[in-house]
Amino acid sequence: MKKTTKSNDSGAKEEIKTHKVNESKTSAANINDEKTQLTEINKIFKTLMHFPASTFSDLWDKSIESNKFNYYLKKLETDGLIEKKNGKYSLTVKGKSASTTVSGETGKEEKRPAVTLLLVIRRKAKKANTHDYVLYKRFKEPYYGHCGFPGAKMKRGEEILESAERELMEETGLNGKGIGKIVCIQNGHVINDGELFHHMLQFVILFDDPKGELVKENREGTYEWATKDEILRQEDLFPDIPGVIEEVESGKFGVKEIKFLQKNQRFVGIESRHVHK
Repeated sequence: MKKTTKSNDSGAKEEIKTHKVNESKTSAANINDEKTQLTEINKIFKTLMHFPASTFSDLWDKSIESNKFNYYLKKLETDGLIEKKNGKYSLTVKGKSASTTVSGETGKEEKRPAVTLLLVIRRKAKKANTHDYVLYKRFKEPYYGHCGFPGAKMKRGEEILESAERELMEETGLNGKGIGKIVCIQNGHVINDGELFHHMLQFVILFDDPKGELVKENREGTYEWATKDEILRQEDLFPDIPGVIEEVESGKFGVKEIKFLQKNQRFVGIESRHVHK
């Protein structure tokens, strides 16, 4: 009886081992299929971006079987990205829209700068000819725990000031309808340990004396009114904030190139220059 048990145990272990090997091979095959699909779709996009109304023969470079390549074409048709008319393929309106984020050299989707807003919110202070600003402490990554002015990403299809007014209300509870003003544009690169970590094209929007009561805290962080001196004394202040305040107080519109320098995800410096003022 003991010998039979050992034999059964050995057979079960061998079966499990075989199953794991087959499972591993299946996973590898699936990964390879996904890579092949992505590569072929990229090539189709690249060709149709430059050569609308291409035939099957124009698109198929014979690097894979024709039936598999035809499957990828059908998938793009089903997804509404390409269409076939009179035996020729072209990008649809949806496909052309998708191509705006695709490289014409590789057909691959490329990372683009984030289009963002920096909301400078101020009110007249008790002291003559001075202002208080809304100081924001960030409670989310990246840059968790840093201080500055509220920031936000624009939504697709929004106008700049429309987006700023919406974000102002959502984040701070303040109403800036009709009073927002673009005071600066910043092309910002965050360089962490010598490598690009974040790239943003940022519109700096000034709201003077918005209406309503300031929200003290939400999931984004905390908000409070503070003087310029109080803001500039903050330990974890975003390094562009002193320059932003200077830009706002000058009353002149500016466009700046900025490099935020980090080591081990901590800001250690900033390089800034005006390209228009």
